[in-house]
Amino acid sequence: MSLITCLKKIRRAYMYVMRSFVSKSELAYCAANSVLENPVWFENPQNIYLYENTKVRNNVTIINSPNEKVYIKKYSAIATNVTMITNSHRSTVGIPHFLLGPSHINDKSKDLVIEEDVWVGSGAFILPGANLGRGCIVAAGAIVTKAVPPYAVVAGIPAKIIAVKFAKEDILLHEQKLYKETERLSAEFLDELFEKYYIGKSIYGIKSSLTNEELLRLDTLKKEYRFINPRIDS
Repeated sequence: MSLITCLKKIRRAYMYVMRSFVSKSELAYCAANSVLENPVWFENPQNIYLYENTKVRNNVTIINSPNEKVYIKKYSAIATNVTMITNSHRSTVGIPHFLLGPSHINDKSKDLVIEEDVWVGSGAFILPGANLGRGCIVAAGAIVTKAVPPYAVVAGIPAKIIAVKFAKEDILLHEQKLYKETERLSAEFLDELFEKYYIGKSIYGIKSSLTNEELLRLDTLKKEYRFINPRIDS
């Protein structure tokens, strides 16, 4: 192997490593206690917002153009190997695909919002327009092509609602524990939500009393992750 070829390979390896490492300071906003596990690939990190008590695991890819923003709100967690895309290219007469991408002509382009307390499972794809509602769960390997309502559990290709995260009364309790009063979803809103999406759907989550050991474990984790406790209105 010639010296020039060797240097080219070293340079490519260096560029790959550098582009796979994203510093929190590169993001538009990144809370001090958020977790960002490199390597990740963010095409335009300056338009990505990572809020308090959030976690983004390794090998997450976010493909966004310079004018498209991605918001990951508090309590949310993104598993490994998730891909998020904020735009797609629509085939256009007279424009070859070689030029369609860089031209951004007739793109489907939207900001991506991942609301509070969302879990996105490993290997999922979140495509343009697929905003994720508060408390929803995206199953591993799902391909999400449209907006997901609050507290839905979605799976499949394309992703469809297969369950609801909690029963209505448990969602109200969950909201009381996580959000101040002005931020909580109302009972009336939940009634409409269940009527529209969750009739006949099974309940995914559980409600149980935590043991002293489990409470101690949670307290230890809060300290480890510098968890910011919610301000609950009395």
